[in-house]
Amino acid sequence: MVSVNRLQSLALLLSVACGSAPERTTVLPFDSVFATDVIIVHEDETDLVVAPRVRAEPDGFLYADFTEARIRRYHRDGRLDWATGGKGGGPGEYERPSDVVRVPDGRVLVFEYNGRMTVLSPRGDSVLEIKPGPFRVLEEVEVIDGSRLLVAGDLLTDTPGDPQRSTLHVWDWARDTVLTSFFRPFATTPHTDLVQMASWVRADIRADTIAAIHAAADTVFLMSVEGEPLGTIPIPVINYIAPTPPPTAARTDMNARREWLGSFHLISEVEWLDNGDVIVGYRRQIPDEPAWSAIVLRRGSGGATQIDESGRLLSAGLNSELLFTDPSSLMPGRWIVGTVR
Repeated sequence: MVSVNRLQSLALLLSVACGSAPERTTVLPFDSVFATDVIIVHEDETDLVVAPRVRAEPDGFLYADFTEARIRRYHRDGRLDWATGGKGGGPGEYERPSDVVRVPDGRVLVFEYNGRMTVLSPRGDSVLEIKPGPFRVLEEVEVIDGSRLLVAGDLLTDTPGDPQRSTLHVWDWARDTVLTSFFRPFATTPHTDLVQMASWVRADIRADTIAAIHAAADTVFLMSVEGEPLGTIPIPVINYIAPTPPPTAARTDMNARREWLGSFHLISEVEWLDNGDVIVGYRRQIPDEPAWSAIVLRRGSGGATQIDESGRLLSAGLNSELLFTDPSSLMPGRWIVGTVR
């Protein structure tokens, strides 16, 4: 299990200031930061691992696959506990599941990109309820409490592509009521061209504080569950290349556009760690570079550790265990659990 003192000591090696690379920033390869266990999750002809969305639980993982339209629960060692779903629009079927969470009473909530929510029994063997939901696009969900969820996505009432739209919503799912909406990261971004292609938002909750990012961000935004801004954490620029506005030629010339898209990185995930640090996963667009890396950001004193070749960050569990895809493998079902050395 992760030692909080070790993680704090690691973060103290670094400092972040005004979004630029701090003097004591450390860049480390993945295997020098983490002790690792390898998990190979069960696959068969019915249950393939293709595009995982993973939620860590105390003794296993919940898993949604938007390509296979399956919902699965794995034991900690990768053995399949149960599986349900399939492609379709009927009860217990999914067109494109985007997330899965478990609420405090044990029920499992499955969300689709089109906003539909299915409530399953704790072992996934019964469909208890289906709600169409108030969302046109639903990307990610975090549990606030038994009735309130934090949803990243667009409301049915939003105009598609409107940069003024709010992207985070507190939804009382039992009453099917949106309580509040906030976080408009695209209202002031200079990257309007990029936003049309990579407009996803990700968020995580620790106690009463939200950490949120968007794909073209160079900052982690902190806010309360009511949407009140609480501060920001700049992402240091060492080995992370923030998006820049496209050159004029990229608007009309496909080769220039391809070159521009290959010149920066996109943020993919944000997770709180148990000690209050934040880890950000990002996707490298640069050709011939490793596809995924991560940065651990220290909240408060300001610090960051760049972790190269980390694999895709899938989830953060208890005691700050971090789940990644294996960067050395082409198998999406081969995962690495990393704990700080």
